[in-house]
Amino acid sequence: MAKARILKVINYREEDIPALAELEKVLRREKKQFSEWAREQTVIYAKAHGKGNPTFALDRWATDPAFKAWPTAWQDPPLKDLKNFSVKELREMMDYLEKWSWVIGKKLEARGE
Repeated sequence: MAKARILKVINYREEDIPALAELEKVLRREKKQFSEWAREQTVIYAKAHGKGNPTFALDRWATDPAFKAWPTAWQDPPLKDLKNFSVKELREMMDYLEKWSWVIGKKLEARGE
Protein backbone atom coordinates (compact mmCIF):
# COMPACT_ATOMS: atom_id res chain seq x y z
CA MET A 1 0.00 0.00 0.00
CA ALA A 2 1.32 3.43 -0.93
CA LYS A 3 1.89 5.98 1.81
CA ALA A 4 -0.50 8.91 1.86
CA ARG A 5 1.15 12.19 1.00
CA ILE A 6 -0.05 15.77 1.12
CA LEU A 7 1.70 18.46 -0.85
CA LYS A 8 1.77 21.98 0.61
CA VAL A 9 3.11 25.05 -1.12
CA ILE A 10 4.70 27.82 0.94
CA ASN A 11 4.73 31.39 -0.33
CA TYR A 12 7.36 33.60 1.26
CA ARG A 13 7.16 37.37 1.50
CA GLU A 14 10.11 39.26 0.09
CA GLU A 15 11.24 40.35 3.57
CA ASP A 16 11.36 36.68 4.68
CA ILE A 17 13.75 35.57 1.93
CA PRO A 18 16.94 36.28 3.95
CA ALA A 19 15.63 34.13 6.81
CA LEU A 20 14.74 31.37 4.36
CA ALA A 21 18.24 31.54 2.86
CA GLU A 22 19.75 31.26 6.35
CA LEU A 23 17.48 28.29 7.15
CA GLU A 24 18.58 26.56 3.96
CA LYS A 25 22.26 27.01 4.97
CA VAL A 26 21.54 25.50 8.39
CA LEU A 27 19.65 22.56 6.87
CA ARG A 28 22.49 21.86 4.41
CA ARG A 29 25.00 21.96 7.27
CA GLU A 30 22.82 19.55 9.27
CA LYS A 31 22.23 17.39 6.16
CA LYS A 32 18.47 17.72 6.54
CA GLN A 33 15.87 18.22 3.83
CA PHE A 34 13.48 21.17 4.10
CA SER A 35 10.46 18.86 3.92
CA GLU A 36 11.83 16.71 6.76
CA TRP A 37 12.41 19.83 8.88
CA ALA A 38 8.94 21.20 8.06
CA ARG A 39 7.30 17.89 9.08
CA GLU A 40 9.23 17.89 12.38
CA GLN A 41 8.28 21.50 13.07
CA THR A 42 4.63 20.73 12.28
CA VAL A 43 4.56 17.91 14.84
CA ILE A 44 6.31 20.02 17.50
CA TYR A 45 3.98 22.99 16.93
CA ALA A 46 0.84 20.84 16.90
CA LYS A 47 1.84 19.15 20.17
CA ALA A 48 2.60 22.48 21.84
CA HIS A 49 -0.44 24.38 20.58
CA GLY A 50 -3.03 21.78 19.57
CA LYS A 51 -5.08 21.93 22.72
CA GLY A 52 -4.47 25.60 23.36
CA ASN A 53 -3.45 26.99 26.72
CA PRO A 54 -5.37 24.81 29.21
CA THR A 55 -5.07 27.40 31.96
CA PHE A 56 -6.62 30.10 29.82
CA ALA A 57 -8.57 28.44 27.02
CA LEU A 58 -10.62 31.02 25.17
CA ASP A 59 -13.67 28.79 24.90
CA ARG A 60 -14.00 28.82 28.70
CA TRP A 61 -15.25 32.42 28.44
CA ALA A 62 -18.40 31.24 26.74
CA THR A 63 -18.98 27.95 28.58
CA ASP A 64 -17.99 28.69 32.19
CA PRO A 65 -19.80 31.65 33.77
CA ALA A 66 -17.62 31.34 36.89
CA PHE A 67 -14.39 31.69 34.88
CA LYS A 68 -12.34 34.74 35.91
CA ALA A 69 -9.62 36.23 33.76
CA TRP A 70 -6.77 37.81 35.71
CA PRO A 71 -3.99 40.10 34.55
CA THR A 72 -0.66 38.52 33.80
CA ALA A 73 1.99 38.53 36.51
CA TRP A 74 4.38 40.19 34.06
CA GLN A 75 2.58 43.53 33.95
CA ASP A 76 1.82 46.27 36.43
CA PRO A 77 -1.49 45.66 38.20
CA PRO A 78 -4.33 47.52 36.50
CA LEU A 79 -5.58 49.26 39.65
CA LYS A 80 -8.50 50.94 37.90
CA ASP A 81 -9.77 47.52 36.76
CA LEU A 82 -9.70 46.16 40.31
CA LYS A 83 -12.61 48.45 41.14
CA ASN A 84 -14.85 46.02 39.26
CA PHE A 85 -14.00 43.10 41.59
CA SER A 86 -16.06 42.32 44.69
CA VAL A 87 -14.41 42.09 48.12
CA LYS A 88 -14.77 38.29 47.91
CA GLU A 89 -13.00 38.23 44.52
CA LEU A 90 -10.22 40.51 45.79
CA ARG A 91 -9.64 38.24 48.79
CA GLU A 92 -9.60 35.20 46.51
CA MET A 93 -7.08 36.95 44.27
CA MET A 94 -4.94 37.87 47.28
CA ASP A 95 -4.98 34.21 48.44
CA TYR A 96 -3.72 33.07 45.05
CA LEU A 97 -1.05 35.76 45.01
CA GLU A 98 0.14 34.66 48.46
CA LYS A 99 0.35 31.05 47.21
CA TRP A 100 2.36 32.18 44.21
CA SER A 101 4.63 34.25 46.44
CA TRP A 102 5.23 31.27 48.73
CA VAL A 103 5.99 28.90 45.83
CA ILE A 104 8.33 31.40 44.16
CA GLY A 105 10.08 32.03 47.47
CA LYS A 106 10.64 28.28 47.92
CA LYS A 107 12.05 27.98 44.38
CA LEU A 108 14.45 30.87 44.99
CA GLU A 109 15.42 29.43 48.36
CA ALA A 110 16.16 26.06 46.72
CA ARG A 111 18.42 27.83 44.23
CA GLY A 112 20.25 29.65 47.00
CA GLU A 113 18.85 33.06 46.08
